[in-house]
Amino acid sequence: MGQERSVDIQNLRALIQSVEKPLDREHFFFSSVPTGIPKGTLVEITGPGKTEAVARFLSENSNVRAAWIEDDLTVYPYALLQRKVFLNRMLFIEARKEIFWAASQVLRSGIFECVVISFSRPFHERVIRRLQLEVEKANAGLFFLPAGCPLTHGRSWAVSMKLQAQKNSMDNFELHSLRERGA
Repeated sequence: MGQERSVDIQNLRALIQSVEKPLDREHFFFSSVPTGIPKGTLVEITGPGKTEAVARFLSENSNVRAAWIEDDLTVYPYALLQRKVFLNRMLFIEARKEIFWAASQVLRSGIFECVVISFSRPFHERVIRRLQLEVEKANAGLFFLPAGCPLTHGRSWAVSMKLQAQKNSMDNFELHSLRERGA
């Protein structure tokens, strides 16, 4: 009976895979991620190189308008400029406790193709899910950069890609994929 059940489960998985089609999404180019960053997804980047990783992404996608949202603004715009990020295509927002509201408004505006959220306290899972819906509707990319805290109190299933940045030298880093789905 146990072996029959195992065979049935394997047949069911094969059937699901034959019917399921991969999502046909546009991607942002990103040299550090061979598949690119799918539009309409949430990406969490952790580790001591996450800001440099996003700076490289923004410099490689110089035509993308981006909003950088933090509870207390800590990013140094001149450092982004040194990494060839066009500041005339950037909006910096110090949102304090209204990070979700600010991100939601930015995404709803339809002006920005990329949103970066750097935060120091976890979000509720419902907030992440609502942002996921906003990002999909806007066909944008949303990067979460947690500062010493997890994204949520539990595992966030809404995050499509989780990357870990590891600094090698002053201006060099590696990205390791911890999870990728829906690309």
